[in-house]
Amino acid sequence: MTKFTYLILSLALLSISCKFQNEEFSQIDELEFIEIDKISFPIDDETSFSPRIYGYSSAIDKLYLWNEFNSSIYLFDINKPETKLKIPLELGPSTGLYSVNHIIFHSQDSIYLFDNRAKRLHLHIPSKSEYQSYQVLGTEATDPSIDPNSRSFWIDDEKNAFIVTKPIPDKTAENQYTFLVKCNLITNKRDFLLPIPDDYKQDLTKLYETVNFAYDTHNRQLLYSLPYSQEIYVIGHDGSIIDSIPSNSDKVKSYHKPQTEFSNPLEGQFWATSLSKWIDITYDPFRNLTYRTAFIGYQIPSEMTTDPNERRKTVNGDNSYSTTLIFDAYYNKIAEIPSEPFTALIRPIPTPKAIFQLVGSRMELKDENVLIFKRFEVRKK
Repeated sequence: MTKFTYLILSLALLSISCKFQNEEFSQIDELEFIEIDKISFPIDDETSFSPRIYGYSSAIDKLYLWNEFNSSIYLFDINKPETKLKIPLELGPSTGLYSVNHIIFHSQDSIYLFDNRAKRLHLHIPSKSEYQSYQVLGTEATDPSIDPNSRSFWIDDEKNAFIVTKPIPDKTAENQYTFLVKCNLITNKRDFLLPIPDDYKQDLTKLYETVNFAYDTHNRQLLYSLPYSQEIYVIGHDGSIIDSIPSNSDKVKSYHKPQTEFSNPLEGQFWATSLSKWIDITYDPFRNLTYRTAFIGYQIPSEMTTDPNERRKTVNGDNSYSTTLIFDAYYNKIAEIPSEPFTALIRPIPTPKAIFQLVGSRMELKDENVLIFKRFEVRKK
């Protein structure tokens, strides 16, 4: 068989395979998130019921949270909610660790901690009270810094750390418009990836919104979500855009600039809350699905007399507070699930048995001495 014949045969088989996969998934008309129950974890007086940093680690099969009030990591066993483990950290000059912005567990005795203040990554070994430090971002004023509102952080198998950064106002900075930095923890080599699109450079409102990425562990590639882009970008390790995935929704209106300058700050606040934007992207390795969630903007009232944060009808004229798109393993959109307030799947935490979501609103909580998570399943309707 010639190389040319082999190539044609391979392409034909690939085409048949892709067609079968698309037909298979096209039969999934609708999926939905079904709330199974709620699970509560007791917390002490030093722990907030609405922590800023939390998640699930498959390496240790536990939920974790960062308690900034007593500089400790708390671990919770999903199967035994009444038990918890406290890992105190030492912050200050002796360890070089001054803040914690991201946490990744390699094991329970091997914890990566990202410190935005020092722009360092620390490997903490609790059993030895040891801290190993990596300078993953530059310390000059013109160097990028982490976006504190982004929860996107990843370390791959090749010891490359991927960090979402904020654009730099200083126009003399070489990497002023960079959204992503890759640092190899072995060589300490830094690469500035994914330059910001031109339309973002020309509009500061777009430029300073939080962006997020998800790491698809199955396909071993980054999925990048910009707040005002209707596409998800598939990014290679060299920072190049491999592909773009259509991620449009009729519920998410296109970005619009204000018609005129605002006569007062209140007008600007109302305009800002009228913008719909993509606020989260999560890859679910246990179901091989990707979730992308958008916030739906509110209508601008005819009279500027109310609080801009007061709940109003959305720009779509309904009460859908957000919408979540679900993509299969081949990035085909297979479902869209709109949500009303307090039912939106924002910051989903995939685990093997269910998808967790923190209940962080006082309106939903009856007891602030517990950490409460809703548990969801993804099912066909």
